Amino acid sequence: MKKAALILVMVLFINILTGCGSNKPPANVRQEIYDIAIEVLSDCDLYLDGKISLSSSYERIGKTREQLKNIGGFSNEEDKIYSTILEISNIFFYGVHERNRKIDLDKINDDILKYRNRLAERSNQPLREK
Repeated sequence: MKKAALILVMVLFINILTGCGSNKPPANVRQEIYDIAIEVLSDCDLYLDGKISLSSSYERIGKTREQLKNIGGFSNEEDKIYSTILEISNIFFYGVHERNRKIDLDKINDDILKYRNRLAERSNQPLREK
């Protein structure tokens, strides 16, 4: 019984070490694009944790988006990351520019989380729950 438990713990530990959350970019993704994706994930997390505002997040991600735009020449995997960052930026844009109207902030937050997790998947990073 103890051996089975020890084996299970070892398997879980190995999965953690080799699975999500690596610090290396996925195949066919340049380090600089990977680093930008990690920065966007961090900005989304800061917003979702209530540490920065919707408009601050939009500004930060907008600068990051421009950095990516200037890099260009994307592989297929890099293009998926770029497209996801554009989606995240668009959601923040909508939230900032529609805040004077009655917008559903919960829906915006759900969309940010959805695309944040999509970016995490494409960057080999852990997913986030609400």
